[in-house]
Amino acid sequence: MVGPIEASNGFYVLGDTFIRNFYTTFDYDQLTVSLAAATHLPKYGNIISGWDLFGIVFGCFAGVVLITILTVCIYRKYCKKD
Repeated sequence: MVGPIEASNGFYVLGDTFIRNFYTTFDYDQLTVSLAAATHLPKYGNIISGWDLFGIVFGCFAGVVLITILTVCIYRKYCKKD
């Protein structure tokens, strides 16, 4: 996150989500902050592979099916007419 501080005359807050993508150097003598792009990150950000995406979609689908089966079983148990 990057955001200005209210009534700060142009100062900004650089949050963890923003700053972790950079090598950061704080120079207290010169009162400067230097940023360089981190080289360990993928070129276009975090990319999910095909198998990871498949696992996420399959897991969600399996979860919905399981919840549906449990709901039907509970409904039949407590709502069946004698």
